[in-house]
This record gives sequence, structure tokens and C-alpha cells, in this order.
Amino acid sequence: MKAKRKGKIESSLPQEFYVLGIASHEKPFSICWEINRIFDTKLVLQQPFYRKRKELGDDLFFATFGNPDEEIGTRFMLVENMHADGYFFERNKTFQYLLIVSENIAAFPPDHFIQGLKKSEMIILSAQIALTAKMDIEFFRHYL
Repeated sequence: MKAKRKGKIESSLPQEFYVLGIASHEKPFSICWEINRIFDTKLVLQQPFYRKRKELGDDLFFATFGNPDEEIGTRFMLVENMHADGYFFERNKTFQYLLIVSENIAAFPPDHFIQGLKKSEMIILSAQIALTAKMDIEFFRHYL
């Protein structure tokens, strides 16, 4: 019998964005206001993200907040990860919210956000989500 070959697929895609997971029992508007307070951002309610579920033939919608002005050159999007009937990013069900940081990410490293979020009493846990699979990277890139 021939031995199976094992290998790890490495993504050579450039890092254009990163995703932070936020665990909290607070409502989306409260988390948005807290992020605005801590980091002096201007996140506002935007059109929700829709995700079609093929198996049930319905759509799930997820509250989305973003910064409309491009003065700082960095885009922030806060997305509700949990819906009563499913998850926005099903591969990570730990976090209730996802903070997507794109464009000019060097100005806002992930550790900067994680340290700031630790100061909030509303937020239980925050961590960077490792997007190692090409499928995960393409999933988020689709929404940018």
C-alpha cells in the first residue's frame, strides 16, 4: 500500500486585511459605540450583509457598521457574527462580532486593537482570527 502524502498548503496571498473576533453579550449598537469611544473611530450603521443558505433556501442578515469617511485611509467594519438561525462566518462560532480592518493596515496593527478592547468591561474576549485557508480569505475578500 502506498503511503499517503501529507502537506500543508501555504497561502501566498498578500495580507490586505485582518479579522478580529470579539466575544460579548452586548447588543451590536453598544459594541459599535464602545469601539468608537475607545479608538475614536466613526463607525455607523450600514446596509446589513446577507448570506444565502442553499440548504434551506433563505437569507440571513447580519448587522454591519463601518466608517464612511476615508480620511485615515483605513476601513473598519464591525459585523455581527451570530444570527438566531446561523452564523456569518461559520468556521468560527466563538465570537459574536467580527472586526474587519482593511486598507493601510500597518497604521492599525492587530495588537493595538486587542490591547484597547481589553480595557472595555463590555468585551469578554478579543483575538485575531487566523485566516490560513484560501477559502476563508476569499470569503472575507468578497465582502470588502
